[in-house]
Amino acid sequence: MKTGNVLKLAAFVLIFATGCETITVQPELPCPSRPLLEAFTIEEIQSMTDEAKRKAAQNQIILKAHIKKLETRAGCDEGS
Repeated sequence: MKTGNVLKLAAFVLIFATGCETITVQPELPCPSRPLLEAFTIEEIQSMTDEAKRKAAQNQIILKAHIKKLETRAGCDEGS
């Protein structure tokens, strides 16, 4: 067997011998703290229409649920 063929065969075996296994790497990053959001004053809330209040409340619920899902997926504790 020629040297070139031996090298090609060795490369072929090396590539396919490693397999197709997927290795999951978990980064060890600190979980970010939750941001502090500005609160509405009573005057601001009173000046809002009922529809605007409903939308603001619904957006808060959706965002908090999303945050909890991401924190769970990232392995963050709620207090982190």
